[in-house]
Amino acid sequence: MTKSYPEPPWTLRGRAVAFPLLLRRDLVAMPAPLEPLSFGGRVPGVAIVAWYGPGSSLEYHELAVLAAARCGGRVGASVLELRVDDPASEAGGREVWGLDKRLAAFDWAAAGRSETVRVGDGAEFRFTARFRHLFGRALPIPAVPLRAFVAREGRPYAFAVRVSGRVRPVRLEEGIVAWSHAPRGIGEAVDPETTPRAARPGHARSGEPRTGIRLAGLPRLGPGFGLAFERLHARVDAPRPI
Repeated sequence: MTKSYPEPPWTLRGRAVAFPLLLRRDLVAMPAPLEPLSFGGRVPGVAIVAWYGPGSSLEYHELAVLAAARCGGRVGASVLELRVDDPASEAGGREVWGLDKRLAAFDWAAAGRSETVRVGDGAEFRFTARFRHLFGRALPIPAVPLRAFVAREGRPYAFAVRVSGRVRPVRLEEGIVAWSHAPRGIGEAVDPETTPRAARPGHARSGEPRTGIRLAGLPRLGPGFGLAFERLHARVDAPRPI
């Protein structure tokens, strides 16, 4: 049977935006033997929205929510949520890397220096981020090696991701993540459209910023800033057993 996706490694070229996260340790679940890597009861993480275009192994949009993880003495990241708009990418993510990729619709629009990204599956999941580029020139960064973990039938695997490109800061003007029920790996998700603001977990106190992603008890993505990656070039290697 012919596969709908290419064999690894995958090359991904395009652009992305990344926003830092701090997740409550007691709300982050990972499959054994992976464990959340926490500091003071918080787990560092990141929400990434990307578009992979010409020159990529597959062309598609992607939303990923990752959290810091440990596996024995190794440190890396674990994927908590992964959405794409291409069935071939979904199949490859599941069958090659053992990732729980799921399909969603993406809408990415620009107006001057501001951009808005909306992701949804028409049912349980919604994501919105509106951000503004702070200055015009993007600065080059060298290739950065990253490690991600996945567990398949109780056995841990690791795969390398190498990322390079040009970056510039962005300010998050509005961001919402909402599920009709708690997503995989994260608990206590809330729907900002139906839950009163004061009842939302981690609700900002008077005088604090109120923009940001309401995710698993934490209302904001860091201080409201992120990084835009341009001329993004990533290589995703095949997973290897640990």
